[in-house]
Amino acid sequence: LLVAGEPSPRYGHSMVNLNGKVYLFGGATAYVSDTLPISSSAGVSGYVPASMLLNDIFASDPDPTIWAPEEPANNPPPARKNHSAVALGEKMYILFGEGDGGLLQDIWMYDPLSRLWQEQVVSGLSKPAARTGHSTVAMFGQIFVYGGRTAEGAVNDLWAFNTGRGSNTWTQRANGGIPVYGHRAVANDTGGKMYVLGGYNDDFRNDLLSYDLNTNTWENIVVEGDRPSRRAFPVATFSANKITIATGRGYNSSGVVTDLDDTWEFDTVAVNWAPKAKVSPHSFSSAVVIPRSPFSAQRELQNLGLAPRTTPGTAILFFGGLRDGRPIAETFEYTGQYLFRLPMVFR
Repeated sequence: LLVAGEPSPRYGHSMVNLNGKVYLFGGATAYVSDTLPISSSAGVSGYVPASMLLNDIFASDPDPTIWAPEEPANNPPPARKNHSAVALGEKMYILFGEGDGGLLQDIWMYDPLSRLWQEQVVSGLSKPAARTGHSTVAMFGQIFVYGGRTAEGAVNDLWAFNTGRGSNTWTQRANGGIPVYGHRAVANDTGGKMYVLGGYNDDFRNDLLSYDLNTNTWENIVVEGDRPSRRAFPVATFSANKITIATGRGYNSSGVVTDLDDTWEFDTVAVNWAPKAKVSPHSFSSAVVIPRSPFSAQRELQNLGLAPRTTPGTAILFFGGLRDGRPIAETFEYTGQYLFRLPMVFR
């Protein structure tokens, strides 16, 4: 497999799967050799390269491992990092994040067919505060934003954004647990549940919470046995009743704060965690669930007799992140049993 036209090294970007393509937006990338300290309130110690914010967009075309830059027909949103993105109604929505002037409170919609960006006008006075490091999921035609870091610090508020009936409105739902940012959320949209994992507030966390849309209630899920270590800014996805969480910044098995290299799966039916494949350590990455294509790394190894045949299913596509304080431009594909770094060239 080849990764052509790969996006530049970056972290704090977003990815969504929309209409058979993976769209990547924004983030930050190193552009000078200077370094900047990260304060303890960010949950990371040390230095990262000085960076510039991005507002470019890439799409996988046609295979999820073949990247190509998109050329929007109008001006894109302001550049940002640690924002969120979600696919809803054949559109991609970009929400909040950290821009050149500070925390952002805007929402933008991208239409891949027209290649047009449109800032969303919100009706009413009730709306979430500007924030970064929050999470976003789509359920039942609404966009749910949870937590993050505002100008006042970490928060635990939950908001629902409704784009129906010709107007955009925010409705505040029940608050969650401990205020947190740098966490991840995934949705079981058929069951109307959102799961929130990890994050940071004075220290790294490995909580697992669920929110029930139908009852507007939260539950702290208590799991017996092994579980992922405490971390912030991992990647997380949901598929076939299983949550996959990988990488992030947090504690390794020796209790040292570092970029993590593990992958875990949580079975929402059996209510247990299981460790899975290892990957090169990194954090502040992004990932989406994709169908396994006939051109996937798994299929290539099967054709060479280096991996067992499996039934068609899904894989998880990772891109970018930070490793040792430096942005990376690496693409990984995780099949549930194998994890491949791309490009992979077979001769």
